[in-house]
Amino acid sequence: MKETLSYTKFKPWLLLVVVSLVCAYQGPGHGFFEFSDEKAGTAALAFLQLPAGTAPAAMGGFGGANLSGPTALFWNPAQIVFRDGFRADFTHSELYNQYRHESVAAVFPMERGHLGASFAGLFAKKFEGARDIEENDYDPPAMDFALGITWAQALWSERLWAGATLNWLHSQLDDVHGDGYALDLGVVGNMPWGHKVSLSLRNLSHGFKYRTHTSATEKLPTTLRLGWALADTLLPWAYSLGYSKSNDGLQRLHYGVEWNWQRTLFLRMGYEQDLHKSELGPWRGLSGGLGLTLNTLSLEYSLRSGGHLGLVHLVGVKVHPAMIYKEKIDHLGSAQKAFRHGSCTDVKRHAQRALKEDPGNLTALSLLQECAKEAEVMQGNYVAIAFSANSESQIAPFYRENELVGGLSRRKTVVNNLRSQFPHLLLVDAGEIHAEYAEDDSRQRMHELYECFDYDALALDLSSESNLHKFPYVSTYPQSKSVPKNRILKAGKHKVGVLSINGKDRTQSEINEALLQAQEMWDSSIKLQVVLFNGNLNQARQLAQSTHAVDLIVLSGREAVLMPPLMEGKTRIMCPGRRGEAVGLAVLWLRDDGEEWETRIFAVDSRLQPDSLLAQVLGENSVEIARENSRVVGLDSAGFLFLEEVSANKRDIWHFSHEKQARRLTRSPQNFVDVQQAFSRQSFVSIVDSAGQESLWWQAFDDKNPRKIFDRAQVLNVLWEPHENWVYFSAQDSSGNRDLWRCTWQGAHTMNLSQGKQQIKEFRFDPSGNFLAYSADSAGRHAIYHSDYNLLAPVRISADSMDAFAPRYDKSGQRLAFLVGDEKNGGDIWIWHRSDDILERITVDRQVMHFEWGGDDSSFLINSGINIYDSFVLNIEDFSEKPLLSAQREDISETARPRPQILQGNKGIIMEYRHKNVHKIKWLQDNGSLEDVLPSKESVYLPPAHGR
Repeated sequence: MKETLSYTKFKPWLLLVVVSLVCAYQGPGHGFFEFSDEKAGTAALAFLQLPAGTAPAAMGGFGGANLSGPTALFWNPAQIVFRDGFRADFTHSELYNQYRHESVAAVFPMERGHLGASFAGLFAKKFEGARDIEENDYDPPAMDFALGITWAQALWSERLWAGATLNWLHSQLDDVHGDGYALDLGVVGNMPWGHKVSLSLRNLSHGFKYRTHTSATEKLPTTLRLGWALADTLLPWAYSLGYSKSNDGLQRLHYGVEWNWQRTLFLRMGYEQDLHKSELGPWRGLSGGLGLTLNTLSLEYSLRSGGHLGLVHLVGVKVHPAMIYKEKIDHLGSAQKAFRHGSCTDVKRHAQRALKEDPGNLTALSLLQECAKEAEVMQGNYVAIAFSANSESQIAPFYRENELVGGLSRRKTVVNNLRSQFPHLLLVDAGEIHAEYAEDDSRQRMHELYECFDYDALALDLSSESNLHKFPYVSTYPQSKSVPKNRILKAGKHKVGVLSINGKDRTQSEINEALLQAQEMWDSSIKLQVVLFNGNLNQARQLAQSTHAVDLIVLSGREAVLMPPLMEGKTRIMCPGRRGEAVGLAVLWLRDDGEEWETRIFAVDSRLQPDSLLAQVLGENSVEIARENSRVVGLDSAGFLFLEEVSANKRDIWHFSHEKQARRLTRSPQNFVDVQQAFSRQSFVSIVDSAGQESLWWQAFDDKNPRKIFDRAQVLNVLWEPHENWVYFSAQDSSGNRDLWRCTWQGAHTMNLSQGKQQIKEFRFDPSGNFLAYSADSAGRHAIYHSDYNLLAPVRISADSMDAFAPRYDKSGQRLAFLVGDEKNGGDIWIWHRSDDILERITVDRQVMHFEWGGDDSSFLINSGINIYDSFVLNIEDFSEKPLLSAQREDISETARPRPQILQGNKGIIMEYRHKNVHKIKWLQDNGSLEDVLPSKESVYLPPAHGR
């Protein structure tokens, strides 16, 4: 079996941080993380403190958080992530006519971050009049330089970035050389209103050694820099504020401003203020500069004052992608991106510019309106209530019309999102938390999971008898001494009155009276009155009509989703549907010009990511790899189950999805005879043969602990009813009677429906679940019966002369098709029209072995033989036929057993074929495509068709 290995992806920045901390702890040198003024003094390689780059030099000698591109390598390595495409910067400056300061930097965007390379050096100009010991003219070499490699990437997308640079340092004066290293670390983060904050530590090292006889260790000019800057590229101006402290005892403040004209012409100025007494005069630190951006080049110039030492001139050239500054800015896209990241201040700025370009831009207008609501939220001018109802013990997601909906882990995601949007959100539940048939352990499990939601109020219903002290239940009916009738909740600075009423066994006058009693207790400070009502819609409407004070009625009692809300006067009646399929929201906006309601229903479906913590508790993340030598059991839109042969008559159950992912569902192999899965409950029932006794078991997909739910008789076949609350199965007792039984999926309320009156064989439900059809022995023949789901008044459909079997309802439940003939040799299709009570013959002498209704109910998918070539689609309106496989294929061989199995809903046919003595399972879809169900080099087998 293949194994899935989990691993952590390599993160270069994390490695650099670890290495630097180890060095800091182990090293004996000077200067690493050392900023004490007690050790102040002149550091070696002072050129490392010279401002590199024309823009930083012009803005107070500080590369602030607004700086980006290659020059940032010399200030904060994290800031190189803000530019796309290859970029390079070149800077040259002359220092007091004695030294040349050169810097070169380049940035390369990579898949997961940015890679940078840099060079900075200080070179002495020719010494005038210098002579050696023999009085010859001599020009001694004097230079310091640093070569660096940088990596930077996002730590928290669109929020926080980090970078690190490792430098090799070299110094030379005449014949004295030295080498060393230095590490730069930096982080930069996004702040509100287009600002950024930065932190960097430069020249971290254990010192620098010259190769001399003394072996003395010199410290490097380690520097701490903190920066705050406006870095919005949409504005024509920017500013930068900075603070720096080095281990030579110097502290400085830096101020810089920049103005640009259409991102083409840049004017800059700044000032560097010493926090110690400077001997260079008051003008030291004053700076300014300008820049001109062309197609792929930028030319820049800066001027810095050294006080009494004179002026420093810097010139620079930048290389960047063509027209990078002249590209048309997507204001709407920027506004949408800012909205996704929750920055409404940025949204307003970008959306307003989008409206300037296009006053009819409705998307930009809606973004501004949403951000106006955010401002109201910040001021607390609202009352927001999220509500759920009708959970009915539904923990896991379930399938409805091939769509995965519901599930507590995805509901938690919705609640988390709403709480992040509305800090003072109230969360209530209108009742029906437990299904009526739920056992004590199921109720206990539901309560444990509900604790994760932190509800503010829950309606007590007849099925909630435990854990009353742990939850904020409210209840007028049913009455409970330990549960208050109503609660007053605080939503920020506003009060909300919540009342719960169960109206199922109460008259309308009793319901109205309960509401009036609660309103007498609530004073005028109650801003919102909410009723959690467990009853039908008519009762809720009458309750709303009885008073004008109720603002919201949240309805449970298994009603469909009500959206938009039903209005009765000023009362809104809402319902989030059944089995946790949705979460509702009602917001009352309190504005100066009046009040306004906003109501929404949020679907809990597969588009949502499950809450990671709750999903882990529920075990919804486990995925295993499929194995070979397996028996396919069934196929559907979500995947299929298959049985893996472990040993003779011992199998494991696996689930294999259409995404080719599989997981083993059983803890240990058993002799499984039949398996039927329930998609809504993410579970299955299985018939297990143990020592000749075939019993019925239930198991959830995420729990490898099966539960025996029936063993009173020999179970023959099993089927879920459409709502997947009940399991129906036929079982044979010791006297040979084949009865139809049912029980809940927990094994409760077991009932023998036929009670020995008929020998029931195959059975099917209509889509509503209210009726079922079955075949039963009658006077030596098989007859088809139609009955309610309790089997109280079965009606024989087939004629007395017919031997009928294989009942199949269409989607409407108004037509029932079945076969008439011989089970071994097949038969013809007949249809019973339920509304007219008439029989119609569809095929004549076709020996249909197996069939199902087509997806549109106007055709049948038919197999009339023993292999896949005998399969076709029959249109029952014009009786035309379309073969599913029109040409012979040499790799498909006939096999007598088992026969091809047709999938419900016209989803195709699965069949077993043999080629070169290897058995395979093919899935022939209704569009004619043919593919292997379970790819394997070994044989894969198909079990007998369902129904024995």
